[in-house]
Amino acid sequence: MLTEFFWMNANDPQAKATKYFYKDFPASFVWNKQSKTWKARQQKDVIGRIVSANPNEGERYYLRLLLTHIPGPKSTFREAAIAHGILEDDQSNDKWMEEGCAFRMPISLRQLFSTILVYCSPKNPKELFLKYEEAMGEDYSLKDFQLSDLRTTEITKNPICKEILDEINLQISQSDLASITLLNEDQTHAYKR
Repeated sequence: MLTEFFWMNANDPQAKATKYFYKDFPASFVWNKQSKTWKARQQKDVIGRIVSANPNEGERYYLRLLLTHIPGPKSTFREAAIAHGILEDDQSNDKWMEEGCAFRMPISLRQLFSTILVYCSPKNPKELFLKYEEAMGEDYSLKDFQLSDLRTTEITKNPICKEILDEINLQISQSDLASITLLNEDQTHAYKR
C-alpha cells in the first residue's frame, strides 16, 4: 500500500495535483486488494490512520515523520526527513551539548546526554560522549577526594598489587605476636601451614 502510495504521488495526475498526506489519501482513493493498487474513491467519508512509532524504531519512525509532515512524498529515508527540517541531525545533538556546557551544571549535561541517547538515536553515541565527557564529569573531581586518576594504574608503577603491599607494610603489635602461644593444637597447625 505504501509503495503504491509513493507511485501514485509520482504518476497519478490527481494525486500529483493534490499532494495528499498519507492519512488523507484514503479520502480520495481506495485500496484494491486484488490488483494491489489505489483507485479513485467513489464514496466519501472515510478516515485514514497511521500507526505510532518511537524514535528508537529507526526507519519506521522516519517514515512516519515523512508521511505526517510532507504532502505527496515519493519515497522515504532519514536524510529526506532531515532535508525537510522535520528531524534534527547529529550536528544538532552536538550543538545542544555544546550549548549545555556553557549554561548548565554537569548533572544537567548528563541528563541531556541521556535524553539524546533515548530519544534522538545519535549515529555515534560514543564519539558524542567522549567529546563532552570532561564537561559532564566536572562535579566528580577525583583530586578533591585525594584519589588518583583512574586512567593511571598502580600496577604499571609497581608490579606488586596494592593489597599485597598493604599486608607487607602492616605494623603488627607485640601483643598480637605473643598471642601465638595461646593457640590450641589445631589452630597452631593451621597457623604454621
